[in-house]
Amino acid sequence: MPAQTAENLTDRQTVKLDELLKYNLQSVRAYLHREDFQRFWGISHRLAGRFLDEWCWRVMRSRLPPLKKAARSLRSHRELLLNWFRAKGRFRPGSLKDLTTKRN
Repeated sequence: MPAQTAENLTDRQTVKLDELLKYNLQSVRAYLHREDFQRFWGISHRLAGRFLDEWCWRVMRSRLPPLKKAARSLRSHRELLLNWFRAKGRFRPGSLKDLTTKRN
């Protein structure tokens, strides 16, 4: 089941989220960071590195250990993530499948 995003919340869920956002709960802050990161996948490759660096910087100062762990992991895989942006659209899904089956 896909994760709920702000775009696909029901009216009831939106009201509940609005109520929660009135408080500075760790879970709400974590949710907001996660929602912000979802933008990463839709930005241009020119902005991806800067976005990733800034998002990780904010999360490392969030005092949310699980998110800090995720940010460290993303930082360690930064070049691979940015390569995904560089290669986006250059490969058809079938061509990658062909590469993996020929290796075996």
